Parts: sequence; C-alpha cells; structure tokens
Amino acid sequence: MEYLLVLFEYFWINKGRFITHFCIALLLGGIVYFCSNDSLYLAHSINFHNNILSLLGVLIGFSISILTILLSLDNRNIREAKKENYGKVLFGKTISLFESVVIGLAYVVILQALLLIGNFIYPIFIDIKALSSKIWFSCNLAITIYVILLLMRTMLDFYFIITKKEDAKPKL
Repeated sequence: MEYLLVLFEYFWINKGRFITHFCIALLLGGIVYFCSNDSLYLAHSINFHNNILSLLGVLIGFSISILTILLSLDNRNIREAKKENYGKVLFGKTISLFESVVIGLAYVVILQALLLIGNFIYPIFIDIKALSSKIWFSCNLAITIYVILLLMRTMLDFYFIITKKEDAKPKL
C-alpha cells in the first residue's frame, strides 16, 4: 500500500499538470474506439496485446534505470536541484526540484507496473479477439499513451536538471 503514498504525493505536487497528458491520451483512446475499423481491430488486437507486454517491460526497465542514475548522481547540478525550492509543501516540508522529479519517476514506474499487471490479467477474463473487448483495448491504449507522455515529461525534467547551464554573463 506504500505506492498509494507516491500516487498521493504526485497528485499533490502536480495539481493540474497531468491533466493535459491525460486528456491527450483519452482523446486518442476515444478516437481508436469510435473511429477504428472493427475488422482491422480484430485482426490486430492480439499483436497489440503481445507487443504491449514487451513495451511495458522495456519502459519499466528504462524508468528504473533513469531513477537509479538520478539517485546515484552527485554533481553540482544535482546538488543545486536538491536545494532549489519547487514551490510546493508536502507533509509540512518544502519539496525540492530534485524530489519532484524523483516522485514523478516513481509515479511513472508504479503506473507502468500496474498496467503490466493489468495486461497479464485481463486476457483471462476478456476474449481479446472479440469485438466486445474493443473498449478494454481503447482504455489500455489510452493508459499506455498517458504513461508514455508522463515518462517523456519526466525525462525532460531530468534532462533540464542534468544539463543546467550556469548563468552566462554577456561579454561587453
């Protein structure tokens, strides 16, 4: 149940920021559900299911690797990010920029793991070759897109921390 704490922390410090990614993913999932050809869906649903398991495995490994790199780095930019105020207070403590990125990466890993578990389980209960499973397919696709968009956003945060340049003074 500790993962619920990470979910709460993420939503608390990113109020509204995740909504854009969620709306984009929901829109794409809705387009697939309402606009896709049923016969093409039936032909490709098994391939998607097989590929999503591999994709999620790779994404989880990548996310955990980045989290490990971030936690093990100790350079000037990381020390500054640990000191820089993110502007949010959580449990009476001011969150640093570094902590916000770590919480974001942990949130992405948890979502990826839950999605992977769901993809292992749902074919037991739902025939993925049946047309009635199209709603599950669309939801699965939307959540996968959401996770990928969040991972991209968190990677950008990581990139900007690592590559932060010193304030350049103009030469006169």
